[in-house]
Amino acid sequence: MICPGCSGVIPVKDVYIAAGPFLIARDVLFKSVPRYKRLILEAEKEVAGILKNTEKADHISIRSMKMFINNLKELLNGCRDDARHVLDNNGVEYSINQHTFQGNIVNISVTGVCIDGKSVPLDRLWKEITVHLKRNEGDPFTLKGKVVWIGDGNKMGIKFMTNDEKTRGIVEDYIREKSLFQKPH
Repeated sequence: MICPGCSGVIPVKDVYIAAGPFLIARDVLFKSVPRYKRLILEAEKEVAGILKNTEKADHISIRSMKMFINNLKELLNGCRDDARHVLDNNGVEYSINQHTFQGNIVNISVTGVCIDGKSVPLDRLWKEITVHLKRNEGDPFTLKGKVVWIGDGNKMGIKFMTNDEKTRGIVEDYIREKSLFQKPH
C-alpha cells in the first residue's frame, strides 16, 4: 500500500471487513463464504415466512433480521476479488437459447454481472447466456457467460466465460462510462 502523503510503501499484514457491528478478518470470512451464503438464504426464507403469517408478523424481528441479512451481505461483498459497480444507465439485453430479453444490471465487475431478468425465470444453473452491452461511443459488444446463481425474484449472477486482458479492458471502459459516480461534462 502506498502512503498518499509521503509516497512510502506501507506493508499490509491483516485486512478486516466491517459491516454494521461486525468486524471479521478477510481470510477467515473468505473461508466461510458458502456457509454465510446459505445462512443469508435461510434468513431470507425466515423473513418471508414471518411476513406470510400477517396476524403474527413481528415487525421488530423482521427489521432486525433484515438488518442482519444486509450486514452479512455487505461483509460478503468485502470478500470479492473484483469490485462490483452499480451503473447509471442499467438497462441491458441478454440472450438465452437464441431468444433476446430485456433486463437491468444490478451490478457489474470485470468478471461477471448480476442482472434482474424481470420476467424470465431460470430453472437451472450453468445455463449459457450472452450479455449485450451498449456503449455511448464505439460498437456494442457481447460477453458470453454462464449463470452461476439464481435468486431474489428473477435475479441471476453471470460469470463471464472470457477473462482475457482485452475483454477486461472493454468491461472496465464500459463501467467507467456508465458509472454512477461519473461527473457530467
